[in-house]
Amino acid sequence: MSQQTFSHLLHTLFSALSSSLPSIPPDSALAAALFRLSHGASYKSLARRFGFPSSDDACRVFYTVCKAINENLGNLVEFDVDGELLGGNGSLLVQALVDSKGRFLDISAGWPSRMKPESILYQTKLFIGVEESRDLLNGPVYELVHSRAMGLVGNAFERVKSRWQLLGRRWKEECIEFLPYVIVTGCLLHNFLIKFSEPLPDDDVGCLKEEELPVFEGEVDETGRGIRDFLAEHLSRVSLRR
Repeated sequence: MSQQTFSHLLHTLFSALSSSLPSIPPDSALAAALFRLSHGASYKSLARRFGFPSSDDACRVFYTVCKAINENLGNLVEFDVDGELLGGNGSLLVQALVDSKGRFLDISAGWPSRMKPESILYQTKLFIGVEESRDLLNGPVYELVHSRAMGLVGNAFERVKSRWQLLGRRWKEECIEFLPYVIVTGCLLHNFLIKFSEPLPDDDVGCLKEEELPVFEGEVDETGRGIRDFLAEHLSRVSLRR
């Protein structure tokens, strides 16, 4: 994500993050959440890297940012999140409508893995909306090839998983209820990055693993901490002026 696009995203979320996390600079909170999404970093690693007091604080920051993204970027897509039941391989179902540019137009996440796709469709807000208003079907008529259309959806999901490595990790049972919201967060950010013409990720690019992110175990360098705090304060002032 370029610095310019990060600034646009920060501007969009600034008010929500400032009110929900008054003791943490919004730019640090957003950067930490994006870092976890991108690399699957643990909360312990996140706390040390971004200077949060504890892993619990890092967890709170992450989900607060996800909530802000869902609430403030939700206008980019209609979405629905339901309670889920994981399959034997730790999977859940997500159904989506994707346009020709790979943007998500509708997302319904967290369905029981045993359900059939058509059964999910009949219960989504998308299908109910079409049933209630047939005007949604009165647009231009195109001849589509089913395999190509499915390919667009598959490519969109692959790009989301490639960009946000956290979505490909196995989640702990006690945290699994939050996974659908994080999936939607990844899809909303995907749309946002397309809107600002960010390059799409290749499958093998940006796949830095958690074990490749060394965690510093030594004593804190006070000079380095002072420089970091100065930069954080400067970035916070810059953000407030926007």
